[in-house]
Amino acid sequence: MKRGFFLITFRFENLTEGRFTSTFNSLFLKINKLLFLLLSTFIFSSCVRDRVDTRTLVFINESTNDIYWIKSENGKFEKQFYDAQIIETNTSGSIRNIRPPWDVTIEYSKDKKLSIYIVIKDSVDKYGWDNVYKKMMYSKKYLIDMQYLKDNKWTIVYP
Repeated sequence: MKRGFFLITFRFENLTEGRFTSTFNSLFLKINKLLFLLLSTFIFSSCVRDRVDTRTLVFINESTNDIYWIKSENGKFEKQFYDAQIIETNTSGSIRNIRPPWDVTIEYSKDKKLSIYIVIKDSVDKYGWDNVYKKMMYSKKYLIDMQYLKDNKWTIVYP
């Protein structure tokens, strides 16, 4: 009689363990699917910012002055020496925004517009960068969005 009781108990424990294991496996699979979905979303969304952009913005200086142009994503005219590029009189310059691409850069810019400031080189030579920034001595500001770039064929003409 003890033998029968042991068999019944053993079978009941196996049945209970099977249900627990099945529920646990089901929950484990759901968690794995969720983690895979979140990880995939993260990877693919970060790839958008990392893709290579081959489009080039051309800047034409038709003024009688050599100029610097400074790109600002936050819309502020502030020290950004690494972005100040000189364009001599009656020449053109270009910039490639390889990573992140232009559309992503503009999307994350203030008001979804990229600011480009023009500073006359003579002002920098005479007053220095610190005073130019402090006194906001830029001669023109462009607010650029993707539509502007498409409409103007990726070209900005100064003045």
